[in-house]
Amino acid sequence: MIFEFVIADENRLNVTSDEDIHSLAARHSRDIVGPCTNHRLRPELRGQPIVTDMIGPMWGGIRDGQPVIRYEDSEAYSRLST
Repeated sequence: MIFEFVIADENRLNVTSDEDIHSLAARHSRDIVGPCTNHRLRPELRGQPIVTDMIGPMWGGIRDGQPVIRYEDSEAYSRLST
């Protein structure tokens, strides 16, 4: 499984990926606060970590045969949603 963070800066969206969500969260000074319990989400997202100051988990598709679990900060989410 691949975890992906999308974080906006002034000029672009920065995407970082890691197979270890704890390492990825630490690199971005985020905390994991528990599992996602929303039963309306697709099965791959249920039980995935909730990360402070990030929107997600979201389905990111399949990359290199592995599911991608995506998180976006609020600015990245806003830019990608318009």
